[in-house]
Amino acid sequence: MQTEDLLGYYTNIKKEIPLDLIHSQRNALHFNVIKTESCMLSLPYARRDYYKITLTQNPGILITDQGELKVDRPTIFFSRPEVNYGWEPLAANQDGYVCLFNESFLTKEMKLEFDRVHEEMIAKPFTYIHLDQAKFQELFFYFERLASEHMDGLMFKNEIIDSLLRLIIYNVIKVHRETIDGQRIPAGNRLVHQFFTLLNNQFPLESPQQILYLKSPADYANRLNTHINHLNHLLKAMTGKSTSQHIQERLLLEGKKLLENSDWTIGQIGQGLGFEYPQHFTSFFKKHALITPKIHRERFIRQV
Repeated sequence: MQTEDLLGYYTNIKKEIPLDLIHSQRNALHFNVIKTESCMLSLPYARRDYYKITLTQNPGILITDQGELKVDRPTIFFSRPEVNYGWEPLAANQDGYVCLFNESFLTKEMKLEFDRVHEEMIAKPFTYIHLDQAKFQELFFYFERLASEHMDGLMFKNEIIDSLLRLIIYNVIKVHRETIDGQRIPAGNRLVHQFFTLLNNQFPLESPQQILYLKSPADYANRLNTHINHLNHLLKAMTGKSTSQHIQERLLLEGKKLLENSDWTIGQIGQGLGFEYPQHFTSFFKKHALITPKIHRERFIRQV
């Protein structure tokens, strides 16, 4: 499957390619905020190599790995590299904003914040949440400020943009948690939610001495007092992924974070994640990330 880069995105929406991307041969830090009325066109199902936050209150079809999702109310979406998706608008007028940026724009701290919002909604086929009109208007104001600071800001421009992005993220996480707490969740859904709570609560690892107590699907099933096949069936039905796949994805994510943000050795990281020998962690990482832990760390250091 072809991967769309930022140059491809601007070409597809028929927008002038920003000079920073042209002059830098695609490697420069890039950030932009665009009104959706001028860019919310049909997007083919594909993989993108950039990050994007989309705020919209107009109907459309979100195309994910697990099928199509009709959106018919105010919604905010978060996309990131390595995630396939597409969008088909169902209305000519699109009211909202798109904020997009590349890996070079993200600081270590901000990347961790974006990981948080994806972790919160890991059970969904895509990272999104529906909004009521009041919350939509509040987030719309933050996007207006982002656009204003990006175009005209001088003093403390980067700091203000960073703060606004955090406000957006924290508000979305808050709405998501309030929605879960306020629902009468069916038993199956509740079990799935409890599984993800157990999974996420094991992280982050704070020191090389910390170990994971829940490592296998059987460990989680036993803690939840359910049969491993029942848990696996519920997860497959609701998320399209097995218990093992979710555990592996979370281990991979934590492994990447530790390689990027700690001075632990690869052996210490592997041991903390439950691998008995360093070569077992290296094999796992290479299988899922397609590169070794050592190369991943080296590439990250070169980008900083």
